[in-house]
Amino acid sequence: MPSDELISVTGGAALAGSYVGLLVGLLIGTHLPRALVRQRHRLLAVHRWLNLTVIALMVAHLSVFAIGSGGSWLVALVPGTSGVTSFAFTLGVLSLYGAVLLGPSYYVRRRLGPRLWLVAHQFAALVYALGLWHALELGPHLRASGPWRVSLWVLQLPLLALFALRLWQPRRPADRMDARLRNPRYRLPRYAILRMAATSGIVGAVLVVLYVALSAASPGLTAGGG
Repeated sequence: MPSDELISVTGGAALAGSYVGLLVGLLIGTHLPRALVRQRHRLLAVHRWLNLTVIALMVAHLSVFAIGSGGSWLVALVPGTSGVTSFAFTLGVLSLYGAVLLGPSYYVRRRLGPRLWLVAHQFAALVYALGLWHALELGPHLRASGPWRVSLWVLQLPLLALFALRLWQPRRPADRMDARLRNPRYRLPRYAILRMAATSGIVGAVLVVLYVALSAASPGLTAGGG
């Protein structure tokens, strides 16, 4: 398989895995229907497995670029060194670092402390959002209008719906936007920080995903990564 095609395959697989992992994570973080409550432990296991798989695919993606397509480890690993497409490429590099930092953090959450881990984990959605932007700007199947680009746009709709549910119907009552009104103890600083992190991470990801979805629907909105 030619290296350029292998780059596309590994990148597409990483993006697909990140998408499914984010969907499962958002489901776990929302007030689940009764039919899914009993499956929460299985969903958690799938979510953790997908996180590690995505990291492996992202490492394979950058390795093929650095070794087999005329790229370099410097460009693959250092943001802002990729020339004409530096912005989109930089987003991909940042997405990789975010995945490496946040994906395995579940396994060291006791050392980090549950509160710090929860705050950091709220920004996991940005990993997918940055990778999505990177794919739209540089992915050979997604740059031009066609079924791949249309599919990319359509697939963001259930994700945006789950983002809204995660904000307004979270599994933890303290995460609710109206938590301070529902229970006085949720006014404590530790709860306020968690709500702020959840809101910042999810709203930030929503804005990026919305931009990408609109760009996918109208190729003219994409600036070409420069």
